[in-house]
This record gives sequence, structure tokens and C-alpha cells, in this order.
Amino acid sequence: DSTNNSLAVDATSSINNIKNLILGDNNSTFYLQDVPVAVPNRFAAGRLVMKAGDGGYLYVGPAGSVNVSLVVSNYPLYTTAAGIVGNTASGKSNSVLVTGSSGLWNLGSQNLTIGADTSCIGNALTVNGGATVNGIAALALPGVSGAVTVTNGGKLATASACVLGSAAGVNRNTVAVSGTGSEWNLGGQNLTIGNNALAFSNAVAVMNGGSLTNAGTVIMGTTVNCGSRLTVSNGLFSASYLSAALPGNPVTFHGGRMNLGGCVFNNGTGFLVGDGADAATLNSASVAGSLIFNNGLFIAAYSAFCGVGTVDALAGAGGVTVSNGASFFGGQGVNSPGALTVNSLNWQAGATLVVPIISVAGLPGSSWGLVNVTGPMTNAVPGATSNIVNMVGAPANMDTNAAIVMKIMTFGTGSVVNAGEISIRTNDFVGGGNWTLLSTNNALYLVNAGSPPPPATYTWTNLAGGVWSVGGNWDVPNVAPGSGGSTNYTLAFTNNGAASYVATNDIGTPDFTNNALVFWSTSTNSARLTGSNIVLAANGPTNPGIYQGSSGAFVISNKLTL
Repeated sequence: DSTNNSLAVDATSSINNIKNLILGDNNSTFYLQDVPVAVPNRFAAGRLVMKAGDGGYLYVGPAGSVNVSLVVSNYPLYTTAAGIVGNTASGKSNSVLVTGSSGLWNLGSQNLTIGADTSCIGNALTVNGGATVNGIAALALPGVSGAVTVTNGGKLATASACVLGSAAGVNRNTVAVSGTGSEWNLGGQNLTIGNNALAFSNAVAVMNGGSLTNAGTVIMGTTVNCGSRLTVSNGLFSASYLSAALPGNPVTFHGGRMNLGGCVFNNGTGFLVGDGADAATLNSASVAGSLIFNNGLFIAAYSAFCGVGTVDALAGAGGVTVSNGASFFGGQGVNSPGALTVNSLNWQAGATLVVPIISVAGLPGSSWGLVNVTGPMTNAVPGATSNIVNMVGAPANMDTNAAIVMKIMTFGTGSVVNAGEISIRTNDFVGGGNWTLLSTNNALYLVNAGSPPPPATYTWTNLAGGVWSVGGNWDVPNVAPGSGGSTNYTLAFTNNGAASYVATNDIGTPDFTNNALVFWSTSTNSARLTGSNIVLAANGPTNPGIYQGSSGAFVISNKLTL
């Protein structure tokens, strides 16, 4: 047996055009790495280059080998040869470790196999510490108890469909992605976990900040009771479609985020988002997508359900249930509102509808979040802990004085809506306002009734007379009042000396509305108002009125409504 074998390639050299390279004797380790710190960077630029134009391979362990290891540490390994870790005839416990931020194994669009057949047990690939393994056409684990581990910021990229459990006896193979920054990018290709009735307990786990991204269709077992498992625990899982249609192949979502373009769950139990302790978010990521939960969908405390697609959760199995401490909203994030459609919703006491808002003008489902419930919706019963509507955002066009009505939810016939049991939270909303909820015509609205703007006073100072539409006739603010007027207007007319003038209202449409007329004159002659009708109206709590502050005379010839 041999140990601590090494291959060093200096900064100006390469080893090229190897067809087959077999590493191994039992219990041997081969290193591709920089030399020790005492001689820093001497071999940093060196490369081992393999060419397999005629079908070569890099074997980590010959047939029947045991415990052969290849360590690629902060070193670039380029192969255009297929890689096999654990060859035939009972190759066991062979491994490849690619580690360090400069660690790289690029397979040049060739396949990588962990355990060549079911006689091969416990073979492994580990991508660790910011290292990268890429250029893989297809990743295969056709042995038993094979393991691919991506951890501590490692990166794994594959470009063809991957199958765990491809044939009878191909059991207990796992891919685990764990740690912040760790990622398996599937390049838009499919992943099947369990593809044979006699292939058991194959699994994928995404944990503790790791991510599985860019997956096509992920299939959880092609037959029942294979024990195929997908676990997402404080990780990120993104797939175009997830099929968990057969019982005995569980999907567990404890925490993190799942982005699904579509899915079907029909595996005998309702799908649970979160474990009641860690935050989990299920996102319906495609407008055209449909998420189907034939056994119901349950959102646990501290978890959320959001998106822009359509969700069909069997009403008889509880539909979509959002529990106390959980939340739901239309859109894919607080800065990305959208419209989410659900067929049945049980909005339990203490659960929150989040309304992301980027504009208070526009359309529901684009300017702010919208949830459409096409069937029955129930919320908290009177006397229970209230439901919550949480407004989130900082819309630049928010005007606290404006009347604003935003539809945030619709619901179908048979809904039982207790609007009085819904409270509004604005801690995460920048813009203020005086918000209330309105439930009418099978919809729920956020309403800002607005408040009257501060009074605007226009003071007439042209003692020669004139028309109201000329801005120069008014001293403050030296512009004319708006056509038709406003309930926040106060018009003040002054006069002095021996002046006598006529001020003609030519901006009625046909009436001119304002809150108050104020007259102040010390002239020995009268002034006259004439022209279009004048309507005096309340400005919020301020009643309309006519006020005179001196003894000079004014004549109102207009039709006046008070």
C-alpha cells in the first residue's frame, strides 16, 4: 500500500494529452496542490491537463480499489476525460476532495460518475471551501451509498439531466449542499430522485445557506414508496417544476426558500411550509405556473407563502391554511408586488396578509400586491386574535391628503369575512396616511380617506376691477384661483379710499366653489362681485361662511349658494 503520493507541476509546465490516468493502490492519497507555505506559490500556475478525444478516463481507484483519494487543493485541474470515482468490481470508499478558493476541477463537458455500479459502495466527491467543480455533462451516482457534498462556499455545476437511483439496487445515494454560498447549479436540466421500483432511499438535501438553483423538472420517485427524499432546511431550492405525485417519496421543507414555477403534490399528506421554528418561504415563481396540492397546503408560524402564479389546494383537505404567525402575499418580494391566485384560503387568527406597495397609483397586482381567492375564504372569528394586513413599502407618490383606494384581496362565493377582525400595521410603510379597511362586493380594500389640504387664500387687490381669471388681479399668491374652485379656497376682497370696482367671476364651470368669502373695505364707495354662480361649501370640519371686517360696502350680484 502507498500513502502521500504527490504530483507537482511547476508554474511554467503542463502535463498534456493523457488518455487514461489511473490513480491508486489501496489506501493511497494523491495531491494536486501548491507546495507548503515555506515555498509559496511555486506551483500555483501549473496545470494537469488531460485530453480524452478518443474516450479516455480519469479513474480515482482502479477496479476493486479501496480508499483511494485525490485531493485538489487550491489548484486547477482540467480534464476532458470522464471522471470515475470508485471503479467496478467493488471499488469502495474512494474519494475526490476539491478544496480552497482556487481549487478547480473542470471536466470539459464530460461525465462524472461516483461509484461505477452497485458493487461500488461509499464513494464520494466533496467540493469545499470556495472550490469549484464544473464542466460536467452528466453527474451519475449508480453505486450504493455514494455521496456528493458541496459545502463551505463550494460550487458544483452540471449541464445534463441527473438521476439518483437509476436502477435496481442503486440505493442510499445522496447529494448534500450546505453552508452559505454553496451551490449546485443544474443548468436548467432535470433531476430525478429515484427512477426504479427497486432503487431505495436516494436523497438530496439543501441546508444551512446552501442552494440548489436553475433546476428544470425535479421528480420525486417514479414509483411509490421508494423512500426518495428532498430536504430543504434553511437553504434555497429553485426549480421550474417539482413533481411529488407518488406516496412514499417525501419532500421536507423546514426553512429557507423554495422557488417553484409549478408543482404537483399528491403523496398522501398535506405539504407543510416551515417547522414552526425556522422561517420558510414558498414562492410561486411563474405567472403561467400552477402549484397543485391535492392534500392541502399548510403554512406554519414564521413562514410565508407568496408568488405570482395559481395555487390549487384541495378545499376538502383544508385548502391553503395560513396559521397564526405565518404570512402570505401577492408578489415575489416586498419590492416586487404581483398577483397571486388561490382556490381556497383559511386565513387563521394571527396570520398576516403582507401588501408590498411600490406605488399608490396604478393597478392591483403590479403597483401593489393582490391575492385573488377564487373560492371560499375564511378569516378570524369575532373575539379571536385578529388577522393582520401589513403594509410594506415607501411609494414616492404617497400623498396623505389624497383619497386612495387599493384592492388587496378578492374572494369567492361562500366566503366568511369578518372585516372587523382585521387590523392594519403600518410600521413598515413609509408615507403615512389614515388607513382603514373596506370589505365590499367580495373584495377587501385599503382606503386612505385623505384630509383637506391647508386653506388657500386669494386676495383681490386690483381696485380698477377685472376678471377673476387674471393672476395679476390677486396679490396673494399672484395667480388666479383654479377653474371651478375648491372647498379649501378662501377669497378675500379689499377696498379703500373712494374706489369702486367690479370683480367678475369668469371661472365658474358653471359654479365656482369655495369655503369662505372675506370682505374688508374702508372705501366710501361700494365694490361689486358679479359673473358666474358662487357655491360656499364645507372644507372638512370647517363650515362655509361670509365674513366682513370693516364698514365698507360690498354687493354680491352672483347667484350664491350657501
